[in-house]
Amino acid sequence: MALDLTNAVSLSRLVNKDLPAHTWLWNKFFNSEEHDTATIAVDIVSGSNRLACFKRVGAESDAVNSDNFTTKQFGPNQIGEKILTKAFDFAKRAPGMQLSYASGEKTIEERVAEKLGRDQRKLINRVWRAIEKMCADALFTDTVNNYDAKGNLIESFTMGVPSSHKIVKTGDDLWTAAKADPFEQLAEFEVLVSQDSALDVTDYVLGKNAAKAFLKNANVIEKLKINRGMFGVVDPKKPEAGAKFLGYTAEGANIWWCTETYENSAGTKTAYVPDDYCLAISKDIEATVHFGLIDDPKACKGGFVGQIFSKTWEDEDVGDWLKVASAPLAIITQPEALVYAKVV
Repeated sequence: MALDLTNAVSLSRLVNKDLPAHTWLWNKFFNSEEHDTATIAVDIVSGSNRLACFKRVGAESDAVNSDNFTTKQFGPNQIGEKILTKAFDFAKRAPGMQLSYASGEKTIEERVAEKLGRDQRKLINRVWRAIEKMCADALFTDTVNNYDAKGNLIESFTMGVPSSHKIVKTGDDLWTAAKADPFEQLAEFEVLVSQDSALDVTDYVLGKNAAKAFLKNANVIEKLKINRGMFGVVDPKKPEAGAKFLGYTAEGANIWWCTETYENSAGTKTAYVPDDYCLAISKDIEATVHFGLIDDPKACKGGFVGQIFSKTWEDEDVGDWLKVASAPLAIITQPEALVYAKVV
């Protein structure tokens, strides 16, 4: 059965099979969940490492309080991007006419699909970068802000990271200082996460300046050599897109430099991870990118459930429009399982 490229649901199902990469923070630390409602309820979980109580034989077991979480309602805001596409210009050729390329002849439908795919990719990459920025803000600022096209703040979502997990180093503790011992500080972050969330730090993520200071520190160089000998080295032939592996801690946690950037509204390349910061985090943290119901009553009655919705329509005065939309929200529901620190 031929694909109806003007059908919004068909177009959306097709595009959701081919999602772009280079969203390292999202892929590394966040799950993804699709919802069939516009409003999402999430549980903010507090970790606990309390001891179990002993009891006499025959005595009733102690009841455990299950109120270590709070439920919050969130309503993801919809992202929509559109572009004038020339894809359907091919359909205006004479019926049955085929186009010849180095890879062989293609039908008009195949050529339309190929051009639509390229146009979709441009728009989807913009949406995916916005989601990666959400993930970065949640991890490094405790807040996700939604802005409109003019830069006006629509809504803010706060994760609830404890103030003791937001650290600013000064003086001799700065990683650029001669007396600083970054590995010792990483161990301090590990203790904070372990005590407050009952999870172990598995990864440290550094910004550009933090990574440079880390690698120039005399105390670090020798320890990196020792730790690599203990745990081996990540295969350099299999790098993770968007991040550079730097080494291990003595406990075997991975140390990364997140290198991925985006273009801000002023057209300047900007790093997702703040240059001067270090993140300590457990890979088991409860963090999710939620995708709410995408509302488009003209094209899909009842809304569309999925990460990306796409449709085309004709404007007789302008041309053919292609649109992609998404309703994402990155939320950390176990905020005590991370520490972020300004170290430079």
